[in-house]
Amino acid sequence: YYAKELLPYLKHRHLENVWQGFINRPVEQLLLEKVAIFSAEWYQPEKRISYTHIERELDNLAQQVVEHLKSVNPKHPIFLASHDQFSVWKCHTIDENQWNTSDGRQILDILCKIFFCETNLNFPSVPYWQPIFRREYVLINYVLEKKTGFSASLAIIFQSVARRLGIRCDLLSFFVPSDRAWERNYWLLKWKPKWLN
Repeated sequence: YYAKELLPYLKHRHLENVWQGFINRPVEQLLLEKVAIFSAEWYQPEKRISYTHIERELDNLAQQVVEHLKSVNPKHPIFLASHDQFSVWKCHTIDENQWNTSDGRQILDILCKIFFCETNLNFPSVPYWQPIFRREYVLINYVLEKKTGFSASLAIIFQSVARRLGIRCDLLSFFVPSDRAWERNYWLLKWKPKWLN
């Protein structure tokens, strides 16, 4: 009994050290997906959350976009990017979009189609008036498994996949006064093209 009660405490102590190591990294290595994975580990100390597994799922979404893009536009400049360049985008924040307006928009359009239509990632169908915090709608491992999540979780996943493709999307949150506490924060992704053409 005591060992079972002690394990979450030990996991949290370990995660405190992991978090300190993470926040001391260079800014370009502070990725939202890693924060989401850390949160999943923190709120599920009894479960083994694999960064490699989640990373693989995000990589698979990016690969689906590339494959679809190849069938639609085999001359897209993304196919000139080296494997090393994809690795940099995957592991670091990017300061600006790597593509002009039309090339970036084409990637984003395909990503939206795959994200919402083909993999069916979507928002939970809970009544708007019901205050709800359910970990399956917030924690990244559940959202990827169940294909349903709140806007912040979906935005982090979308941003992580877009970054792997050379697209910078900034996650924005804004407050809207409401009588319902759970409706006060809204999340969106902002994309600004590299060039105005």
